[in-house]
Amino acid sequence: MTTITRRKREARGELGPYRRHELLTGEIYYPAFGYTGYGDGTGTDLAAFICEDMRLDWEANRTELLWFCASHERRAKLFADEEPWWLALRGSFAVLPWASEQFDSDPDAVRHELRTMARPHRAAYAADLTEAQEWAKYCREVIAHPERGGQGSDPQSSQDMLQEALAAVERCKKLLSELDAT
Repeated sequence: MTTITRRKREARGELGPYRRHELLTGEIYYPAFGYTGYGDGTGTDLAAFICEDMRLDWEANRTELLWFCASHERRAKLFADEEPWWLALRGSFAVLPWASEQFDSDPDAVRHELRTMARPHRAAYAADLTEAQEWAKYCREVIAHPERGGQGSDPQSSQDMLQEALAAVERCKKLLSELDAT
Protein backbone atom coordinates (compact mmCIF):
# COMPACT_ATOMS: atom_id res chain seq x y z
CA MET A 1 0.00 0.00 0.00
CA THR A 2 1.32 3.41 -0.96
CA THR A 3 1.12 6.22 1.55
CA ILE A 4 0.63 9.72 0.27
CA THR A 5 2.07 12.37 2.49
CA ARG A 6 0.82 15.90 2.03
CA ARG A 7 2.74 18.72 3.54
CA LYS A 8 1.00 21.94 4.36
CA ARG A 9 2.86 24.86 2.89
CA GLU A 10 4.08 27.22 5.56
CA ALA A 11 2.51 30.65 5.74
CA ARG A 12 4.15 33.19 3.49
CA GLY A 13 4.11 35.82 6.19
CA GLU A 14 2.58 39.26 6.12
CA LEU A 15 2.00 40.60 2.62
CA GLY A 16 2.57 44.22 3.45
CA PRO A 17 0.63 47.15 2.05
CA TYR A 18 2.17 47.27 -1.44
CA ARG A 19 1.73 43.61 -2.35
CA ARG A 20 -1.75 43.61 -0.84
CA HIS A 21 -2.72 46.67 -2.87
CA GLU A 22 -1.28 45.17 -6.03
CA LEU A 23 -3.08 41.84 -5.58
CA LEU A 24 -6.36 43.66 -4.99
CA THR A 25 -6.14 46.35 -7.68
CA GLY A 26 -3.45 45.40 -10.19
CA GLU A 27 -1.98 48.89 -9.73
CA ILE A 28 1.64 49.67 -8.86
CA TYR A 29 2.60 52.83 -6.96
CA TYR A 30 6.28 53.49 -6.36
CA PRO A 31 7.05 55.74 -3.40
CA ALA A 32 10.32 57.61 -3.00
CA PHE A 33 11.59 54.80 -0.76
CA GLY A 34 10.38 51.70 1.07
CA TYR A 35 8.61 49.93 -1.82
CA THR A 36 8.00 46.24 -1.08
CA GLY A 37 5.67 45.19 -3.91
CA TYR A 38 6.15 42.96 -6.95
CA GLY A 39 7.40 45.66 -9.34
CA ASP A 40 10.97 46.50 -10.30
CA GLY A 41 10.88 50.20 -9.43
CA THR A 42 10.03 51.46 -12.91
CA GLY A 43 7.46 49.24 -14.64
CA THR A 44 3.78 49.97 -13.96
CA ASP A 45 2.08 47.02 -15.69
CA LEU A 46 1.65 44.50 -12.88
CA ALA A 47 0.87 41.74 -15.37
CA ALA A 48 4.51 41.93 -16.46
CA PHE A 49 5.52 40.90 -12.93
CA ILE A 50 3.28 37.85 -12.55
CA CYS A 51 5.44 35.18 -10.96
CA GLU A 52 5.25 32.11 -8.76
CA ASP A 53 5.70 34.23 -5.60
CA MET A 54 2.68 36.31 -6.57
CA ARG A 55 0.58 33.22 -7.21
CA LEU A 56 1.65 31.72 -3.88
CA ASP A 57 0.89 34.99 -2.07
CA TRP A 58 -2.60 35.03 -3.60
CA GLU A 59 -3.14 31.38 -2.67
CA ALA A 60 -1.99 31.92 0.92
CA ASN A 61 -3.94 35.17 1.45
CA ARG A 62 -6.92 34.69 -0.86
CA THR A 63 -9.55 34.18 1.84
CA GLU A 64 -8.40 37.19 3.86
CA LEU A 65 -8.30 39.42 0.77
CA LEU A 66 -11.72 38.27 -0.44
CA TRP A 67 -13.11 38.86 3.04
CA PHE A 68 -11.69 42.39 2.93
CA CYS A 69 -13.43 43.02 -0.39
CA ALA A 70 -16.72 41.70 0.92
CA SER A 71 -16.50 43.58 4.22
CA HIS A 72 -16.77 47.04 2.65
CA GLU A 73 -14.34 48.30 5.29
CA ARG A 74 -11.44 50.63 4.75
CA ARG A 75 -8.25 48.65 4.47
CA ALA A 76 -6.39 50.54 7.18
CA LYS A 77 -9.03 49.41 9.67
CA LEU A 78 -8.47 45.70 8.94
CA PHE A 79 -4.75 45.26 8.47
CA ALA A 80 -2.14 45.86 11.14
CA ASP A 81 0.68 47.25 9.01
CA GLU A 82 1.17 50.91 8.25
CA GLU A 83 -0.70 51.76 5.08
CA PRO A 84 0.50 54.74 3.06
CA TRP A 85 -2.34 57.17 2.41
CA TRP A 86 -1.95 56.84 -1.36
CA LEU A 87 -2.86 53.15 -1.13
CA ALA A 88 -6.13 53.78 0.72
CA LEU A 89 -8.80 51.44 -0.51
CA ARG A 90 -12.27 50.30 0.48
CA GLY A 91 -13.54 46.82 -0.21
CA SER A 92 -16.55 46.00 -2.33
CA PHE A 93 -17.96 42.63 -3.33
CA ALA A 94 -18.85 44.12 -6.72
CA VAL A 95 -15.25 44.22 -7.95
CA LEU A 96 -13.15 41.11 -8.37
CA PRO A 97 -9.64 41.47 -7.01
CA TRP A 98 -7.05 41.72 -9.78
CA ALA A 99 -5.26 38.57 -8.55
CA SER A 100 -8.52 36.63 -8.66
CA GLU A 101 -8.86 37.53 -12.34
CA GLN A 102 -5.31 36.25 -12.90
CA PHE A 103 -5.24 33.10 -10.79
CA ASP A 104 -8.80 31.86 -10.07
CA SER A 105 -10.31 29.69 -12.77
CA ASP A 106 -14.02 30.51 -12.26
CA PRO A 107 -14.82 34.25 -11.90
CA ASP A 108 -18.55 33.58 -11.50
CA ALA A 109 -17.86 31.29 -8.54
CA VAL A 110 -15.65 33.99 -6.98
CA ARG A 111 -18.41 36.60 -7.47
CA HIS A 112 -20.87 34.28 -5.72
CA GLU A 113 -18.35 33.71 -2.92
CA LEU A 114 -17.89 37.47 -2.50
CA ARG A 115 -21.66 38.11 -2.37
CA THR A 116 -22.05 35.36 0.22
CA MET A 117 -19.22 36.81 2.31
CA ALA A 118 -20.71 40.31 2.01
CA ARG A 119 -24.16 39.45 3.38
CA PRO A 120 -23.19 39.99 7.05
CA HIS A 121 -21.89 43.46 6.07
CA ARG A 122 -25.13 44.66 4.50
CA ALA A 123 -25.35 47.53 7.01
CA ALA A 124 -22.13 49.05 5.64
CA TYR A 125 -23.53 48.97 2.11
CA ALA A 126 -26.83 50.45 3.36
CA ALA A 127 -24.90 53.25 5.10
CA ASP A 128 -23.29 54.07 1.76
CA LEU A 129 -26.73 54.38 0.19
CA THR A 130 -27.81 56.79 2.92
CA GLU A 131 -24.62 58.82 2.44
CA ALA A 132 -25.13 58.94 -1.34
CA GLN A 133 -28.75 60.02 -0.87
CA GLU A 134 -27.64 62.81 1.47
CA TRP A 135 -25.05 63.92 -1.08
CA ALA A 136 -27.74 64.01 -3.81
CA LYS A 137 -29.99 66.04 -1.49
CA TYR A 138 -27.16 68.52 -0.88
CA CYS A 139 -26.52 68.82 -4.63
CA ARG A 140 -30.20 69.56 -5.27
CA GLU A 141 -30.10 72.26 -2.59
CA VAL A 142 -27.03 73.87 -4.19
CA ILE A 143 -28.86 73.93 -7.53
CA ALA A 144 -32.05 75.32 -5.97
CA HIS A 145 -30.14 77.96 -3.95
CA PRO A 146 -27.00 78.96 -5.87
CA GLU A 147 -26.61 82.03 -3.66
CA ARG A 148 -25.43 79.72 -0.86
CA GLY A 149 -22.26 79.10 -2.83
CA GLY A 150 -19.98 76.30 -1.87
CA GLN A 151 -18.09 73.83 -4.00
CA GLY A 152 -19.55 73.45 -7.44
CA SER A 153 -21.88 76.43 -7.11
CA ASP A 154 -21.70 77.39 -10.79
CA PRO A 155 -24.65 75.86 -12.68
CA GLN A 156 -22.68 73.33 -14.76
CA SER A 157 -20.57 72.11 -11.82
CA SER A 158 -23.71 71.79 -9.71
CA GLN A 159 -25.42 69.71 -12.39
CA ASP A 160 -22.30 67.53 -12.77
CA MET A 161 -22.16 66.99 -9.00
CA LEU A 162 -25.83 66.03 -8.94
CA GLN A 163 -25.34 63.53 -11.77
CA GLU A 164 -22.41 61.96 -9.90
CA ALA A 165 -24.47 61.79 -6.72
CA LEU A 166 -27.44 60.20 -8.49
CA ALA A 167 -25.13 57.66 -10.12
CA ALA A 168 -23.72 56.83 -6.67
CA VAL A 169 -27.26 56.32 -5.34
CA GLU A 170 -28.01 53.92 -8.20
CA ARG A 171 -24.75 52.01 -7.66
CA CYS A 172 -25.54 51.62 -3.96
CA LYS A 173 -29.09 50.45 -4.70
CA LYS A 174 -27.76 47.91 -7.21
CA LEU A 175 -25.25 46.54 -4.70
CA LEU A 176 -27.94 46.20 -2.05
CA SER A 177 -30.33 44.46 -4.43
CA GLU A 178 -27.55 42.01 -5.43
CA LEU A 179 -26.86 41.31 -1.76
CA ASP A 180 -30.54 40.76 -1.05
CA ALA A 181 -30.84 38.40 -4.03
CA THR A 182 -28.16 36.00 -2.75
